Amino acid sequence: MLEKFQEEYKNLESDLNELAGTLESRLQATRLALVNNDAVLADKIYHGDSVINEAIKRCMEEDMNLSMLQEPVARDWRNLMATLKILSDLERIADHCADISYYILVMDKEGSKMPLPSHLLEMYDIMTSMVKEVLNGYFRQEPFDQKAVKDKDDIVDALFHKQLKEFAEEIRKAPDRALDYLFFTMIVKYIERMADHSDNVAEWIGYRDTNKITL
Repeated sequence: MLEKFQEEYKNLESDLNELAGTLESRLQATRLALVNNDAVLADKIYHGDSVINEAIKRCMEEDMNLSMLQEPVARDWRNLMATLKILSDLERIADHCADISYYILVMDKEGSKMPLPSHLLEMYDIMTSMVKEVLNGYFRQEPFDQKAVKDKDDIVDALFHKQLKEFAEEIRKAPDRALDYLFFTMIVKYIERMADHSDNVAEWIGYRDTNKITL
């Protein structure tokens, strides 16, 4: 029984590693689509969302099978439970890559030529670093600092609210550009939510490692 558990858990870990690499690539591609206003790349990301969702679904099924059928000990069960929660947040991060890509496509269709807002890439890069940190922490590739992830989430939140205030001011100055600013409002909101989901992952890693829930 133990050997079967270990074998199936290794399969889950392998699939999770592949998923992590796919997600990081998706984040990089989404940033590139934003910077270059690349509708072709955005379309590929948007219509490729089902691929990563299927990978997440497969990992979830493997996790639940291990939890229900292999009678894991308490520590392993806690790890599997945390993983299931983490997979849900990773799915939302991937979904938001598709959401952002959708608005790149909409702006391209509308002929929008507005440059990227002042804080958007800063928010995006901080969020991406959060995802990388929690993935490394999950696989124990380096010491994990849950507070550092939380602090970055607070920075993204602050930049988000600052960006919204700037949008409001710009709309007052140029109401004819209001639609462009509304599109970008959606994009920065998705980035802010991606940071929140990364923070959730950090909290579930904390639960896995300490048996303490800090949600």
